[in-house]
Parts: sequence; C-alpha cells; structure tokens
Amino acid sequence: MCEMGLRLISGSQNEREEDPNAKKGIMRREQRTGWIPREGTERHAVDVQGRPFALRINSSGQRGPELEGRQPSKRRLLFLGDSFTMASQTREQDTFTARIDSLLNATTGVPVEVINSGVEGYSTYQELAYYRYYGRVLQPDIVVLCFFAGNDFRDNMVHTRQGQLLNPVLLSQTEKYRDRHRDPYLRRTDGALLYDPLEQLMVPQPHSSIAVWLERNLLLVRLLHSRFFRLWGRLSGDLEIEDFDARYVFYQVGLFQGRDDGLFATSRELTLDCLEELHRLISADGAELLIAFLPSLIQLDNGHLRQYLARYSVELDDMEALDRTYPTSIVRDFCISRQVPFLDLSAHFLAAEKTADLYLTAIGDGHFSTAGHQLAAQHIYHFVQQHSIHFGDPAADLFRLGLHHRRQHHAAPAEAALLEALQRNGDWAPPHMQLGHLYRRQERWNQALESYRNALEIDAENIAAHAGIAETLTKLDDRKAAMAAYRQALRVRPGWWPFWQELHELHTRANMVREAQEAQQHLQATFNAPNYIKDFWWVEHVSQGALHTARDEQRAAEREFARALHFLPAETDDPETLYNLGLVLKQRDKTEALQAFEKAFALQPDLIQAGMEVALLYEEQGKIQAAAQILQEVVEQAPRWPDAWVNLGFIHARMGAFDVARQAWEKALLLAPDHPQAHINLRELDRIKK
Repeated sequence: MCEMGLRLISGSQNEREEDPNAKKGIMRREQRTGWIPREGTERHAVDVQGRPFALRINSSGQRGPELEGRQPSKRRLLFLGDSFTMASQTREQDTFTARIDSLLNATTGVPVEVINSGVEGYSTYQELAYYRYYGRVLQPDIVVLCFFAGNDFRDNMVHTRQGQLLNPVLLSQTEKYRDRHRDPYLRRTDGALLYDPLEQLMVPQPHSSIAVWLERNLLLVRLLHSRFFRLWGRLSGDLEIEDFDARYVFYQVGLFQGRDDGLFATSRELTLDCLEELHRLISADGAELLIAFLPSLIQLDNGHLRQYLARYSVELDDMEALDRTYPTSIVRDFCISRQVPFLDLSAHFLAAEKTADLYLTAIGDGHFSTAGHQLAAQHIYHFVQQHSIHFGDPAADLFRLGLHHRRQHHAAPAEAALLEALQRNGDWAPPHMQLGHLYRRQERWNQALESYRNALEIDAENIAAHAGIAETLTKLDDRKAAMAAYRQALRVRPGWWPFWQELHELHTRANMVREAQEAQQHLQATFNAPNYIKDFWWVEHVSQGALHTARDEQRAAEREFARALHFLPAETDDPETLYNLGLVLKQRDKTEALQAFEKAFALQPDLIQAGMEVALLYEEQGKIQAAAQILQEVVEQAPRWPDAWVNLGFIHARMGAFDVARQAWEKALLLAPDHPQAHINLRELDRIKK
C-alpha cells in the first residue's frame, strides 16, 4: 500500500532531467562539452539594481557582440570561465570582460577584441574541451582562464562522474582516474539519476547489487534509504552526507582543511592535469595562457562562512583550523612550476572597504556585483598588460601575419613572415610548426622535416611535431625512421589510436607480421571500447574534419572524416549525432548527408546548423521554395545569426523577390555591419536595378 501510494504521489517513475545546467533557454545540449550557449539567442532580464538589459549570445556562441574578422594587426583575448565570467546576472557593459575590452583599446595602441567565452556551470575540464573544439578556431593571442575557488575543484569531479567518464582525447592518461572512486549516486541502467520519490534529493548508491536493484524498482525502498542516510548524516555531523546533493560546502571546506584524501586528491590531480593540457594546447597554437584566480566570498569573510555552515548545523568554532589559502596555493604552485602568469584577486578584494559589497549578497547570490566586476577588471587589465608578451612583440605580429597569409593561400609572404618571426624569436616553436605545415602543403618534404625537428627541440612533448615528423618521413619513404617517429609519438600520447593505425599500415607494407598484429590489437581495443569512449573519438574526428574544411585543408579533412567512420554511434536518432553524420557524409554523398541533416533538424529545430545545411543542400538541388521555408525557420530560431539572413536573402533573390531579399541583407548588416557578403549582395542588387 505504501508503494502504491508513493507511485500515485510521484505520478510516475519518469525521472527528472539529470543535468540542471543544460537549460532550455540560452543553453543547448552539446556532445563536446555537455552544454553550450545557444547561438544567436537573446534573453531579456533585469539586474540587481532594477535596470533592464539584454543577455545576447552571438552566432558563434559567446556572450556579447558578433565577432569581427580575424586580422593580423588585432590582439584577440579569449576569456574562459564559468558563471562568474559569463555573468548572466549583470549588464554586458558592466562585466569585467567588457570593461577590460574598453581599457585595453584605450591604452595599448593596438586594436583589441575581448571574447567572453564563460559558460554557466563549467568546470576546468569543460573549459579545456571548449578551447579545443571552439576556442582555438577563434585564433586568440591570449587566453585568460578565470578559475573560481568556490566550485571548480568540485565540478571537475562531479561533472565527470568522479573522474570515470573522462575523454581520452583531452587527457592522455585518463585510465589513472577511471574507477578510482565509485560514483556515489544511484542511477538507472542508462546512467540517468534517480531521486527521492517525494523531493528532488539525490539517493546514495548502495554497495549491494541486490539493494541497487530494489532501489531502482521500488520507491518505498528508495525513500527509506534516502531518509535514513540523511538522518545519519545529521546525527553524525558528517559534512559529506549533509552536503550530499550539491557538495559545494563539502569540497570548499574540505579544501580549507587541507584534505588530500580520496575525492579531494583526485579532484586536485584532475584539475592540475586539465590545466597542464590546456597550457600545452594553447602554447602549441602560438597563444599564451594567463590564469586569474577568483575568490569566493566564504574564502574571504568569516561571517559568511559561518552563515554558510549554519545551513548544515555545523559550527565554525567546532572545526579544526582552516587554511582558506590552500585552494589558491594549489593553482599558484602549478603556475609557478610552468611559468604561467598567475593573478590572485583575493588580496585586492580583501583590501576593499566592504568586501561583501563586491558580491551579490543583497539577493543571496555569491556572484560578483557590479562593483566586484569593476574591481576585477582593473586588476586583470593591469595583469594582462604587465605579463602578456603579445602586446608590442614584433615576433607575435609577424607570426599572426604569417598565419593570415597562409589562410589566404599566399605561400611566399606567409613563409617570409614566419621566417622573420623566427629571426626575432628563434626559441618559439609555433612559427617552426607553421613553416612545417606550409612546406608539407608544397611537398617540400626535407624543409618540412627540418622545421618539425626544430619545433621538437624546443618542445619535446609537442605531439603535432611528432606527428608531422612521422608523416613527412612516410612521404619520404623512410619507413624505418617513420616507425620510430610514431613509436616516439606514442610515448607522449599513449592512447592516440591513429598512430597505431599508421604503424599498422607501415608494418604491413614492410611484411613485419608480428608488429602489424600488435598494432592491430591496439586498434581493435579502441574500436571495441565502450560506447561513451567511441563517442569521444567520434566527436574528435568530426570536429577536426570540420576545422580542416574551414581552413580549406581538404586532404586533412578527408582523413579525419574517414577516421570518424570507425566510431559511428548506434543511436542514430540523436540530433547531434545525425548532424555530425551529415558532416561526414557531405564529403562523399550529399543525398545521404541531406537525409541526416533533415532528420536532425526535425528532431531538434533549435539545432540551427543542421537547418542551414538542409537549406543549402536544397538550394543546390534547385528546391528553392523548400530552402526558403527552412531558412525562415532558422532565422526564427536564431534571429541574431547574420549568415542565416544573408542566405535567406540570396534564396529570395533567386525567387525574384528582390525587396524581401534586400530586407534580409539589411537585417544581416544591422547584426554585423562589416559582413562582406551582405554588402556585396546589396551592391549587386543596386546594379541590377539600375
């Protein structure tokens, strides 16, 4: 009778959404990072002082205006962070990123563009994924990671299920975390969280498999376990149990205690590994990493710490001595060891007349207030000016100029600029790498090999240099040396399966049967991995293929798409998967690609990229009316996406509706005044009318 009553009260056993951060408003679900701001959206809100403002997400998914075209003379700063950086409670012009943009443009003497890539709820692990898949294509000169003391350590564990579901593409040795700690939460067999039947409380996972089965199937058993668990936590004063649902207090206070056991050790190691990989990736791209440490209010203020603990009936005086600088020291020591510039805002915030006024304490919110953003902006601005090498550095100017010419396929000026950059700074690996890529494209194999080797002498762990050497030696038909190069690359990146694929082909051609079998075993282990591992590889290769396509590097794009085919997921009704499948198929079969894009857009209308692909393929097939209808749906979903308006105008022009086309192109220019295609189309329309 109790069980039946619980089922009636709860309505059904269809559980709530697992991820509260994947909001339906300005956020959308995404395979690479979990969730991401929905491109081209706008939400109206009111700040704490009652001032209305528009929270706008541009067409590339960052808070703020549309990004301008990348120019070599411009300095581009990319800010990575969580809700403190995104600052959705604050007017755009009041955020520290917008203020820093104004300050740098007023004082540096060079044009500066600051990009706010903060995303609510992100951990360092997700910021690493964001940079790899979204940030690096923006080609920033400086990346400022805003590390928040309050929950970044915690989020690096919780968002990766206690370190078990780690992407092998992002961290090269994820196996050291896998299964180190048992996931504490009760879940369904598909991984979705199960909750207390009467309240949205997480339920601990029992140790017994029989108990797990009972709790999954009987609400009464789940209710009793949930309530007894919390009663025991209250009686014992165990903060891990008291704060079981969120673990914000558990992690913050545990770190203040200097704990380095169990979950704390893993969260610390995982955080540092993410910072290490992010630093390596940014440096390899020719940019520089700076880290700004944002303190939480309870790290600075005893009164607020007492209030925080009082919610859990814990007295500060009953606790052992707390060291609230310990979380800071973990990140600071990493930065010192890697020579990464580090800014700790704690002292500056403590020096303020009323530290609490720097946070939104008036509404019970721990984020920065307008005053907090202003103070953070002042110090981060000076920090960037003092520590960045990319302001006034001729080598950096020449490097960006070389990249610009290479994107324009102007090989001679690209080579000249990169060589001159090396004359200014010969100990900088990225110009060597770009020269290697340039020479390979021109089939100047020996010069490419020399450039890659020069880069490797500077940075022995540069995986792209290892791969470049191995691929170039293969082109030179030096199989023995190529095999040795791939083996060396695998020592740096043990889990990178494409190196085993190349080794397998080299060994097969050389009739080295035993070695070929060894390589095949490694490949098969990857292809037979659990689905979530294969999904990671799928996303990686499709993303890299799209990146190479955007750079007009067709051979590399085809290679990445071919690799992605090894990991085709079974869940073909997933919109993101269908969209990725369409990108792959588009390279060889546009009919099949169109079917995938159509299904993806039908399943998820706010997946505007899929809708755009459908419209463009319809237009290629001469289905102009259908293309116009799809593009109309796209602009309704993403009214601030200039490219969608440009394409919509083009379709209407083909239909002879020139006035409607003009309106669409003028709308695109309102959103992006420098949009080149919109200007060209309007000029052509004026010429035709004359």
